[in-house]
Amino acid sequence: MKKLHIRRPVWRGPRLSRKTRIVRNLTLSALAAAVLYAALGFPPYTVNGMVDRMARRYLLPDLEPVYVLKDPRHYNSDILPGRRFTYIIARSGEDYLAFQYNTYLWSSELFFSRDPVLAEGAYCAARAGTLYAASPAMASAASVTAAVETKYETFTLEGERLSEEVFGFPYRNGSGPDLYTAVDFAYRKDSYVHTYEGGTVTGYTRVDADLPVTVTLYDEVGKALDTLRLTVSTSEITGWY
Repeated sequence: MKKLHIRRPVWRGPRLSRKTRIVRNLTLSALAAAVLYAALGFPPYTVNGMVDRMARRYLLPDLEPVYVLKDPRHYNSDILPGRRFTYIIARSGEDYLAFQYNTYLWSSELFFSRDPVLAEGAYCAARAGTLYAASPAMASAASVTAAVETKYETFTLEGERLSEEVFGFPYRNGSGPDLYTAVDFAYRKDSYVHTYEGGTVTGYTRVDADLPVTVTLYDEVGKALDTLRLTVSTSEITGWY
């Protein structure tokens, strides 16, 4: 006797319209993005978000950026996305705070090899071939120079205005003697301490030195308005980030 197969209806729910399906998919995508954002620790992706995060960390009210450099670094690949470095100099009252964020894919965090620097009254640092100097007095300066004293000679750099109170001084010219070459040569031997284990070199430890920097502000006719006595680290001068 032939068996009789009965097909039972399967309940599939109400049929959704195209517009409803789009709304549903967008809602699920937003929920997944929120979960991922929370899992990453709510990283800041915008300059304002980065500044707000640092203002809370260092208890600096009214911290505002005075200079922002967005520096994308691309790999030699058509597949891998590059990193984006965001270097920020911000001010709260008389205090300057400089820091750098590293953004890659969904991650955005403080760059591990450049600690935030808090300075009072004026700020000076080097990054990737440029010396940066910041001070409220620079707003009224027509031109600025920076004299960096190394072990064997002094380099005088011409500044270019980057913002109202920030000047930049490029020092890698790519040909002939420059500040980077001089510092790299003069301090390479002294900056590395050999670590021995049983008479064998097992590693090197870099010891940084602070170089004196004299920043001079001039008016339109070349008359000196003010002089700032600052310092810059040799590791920053020879660094690439």
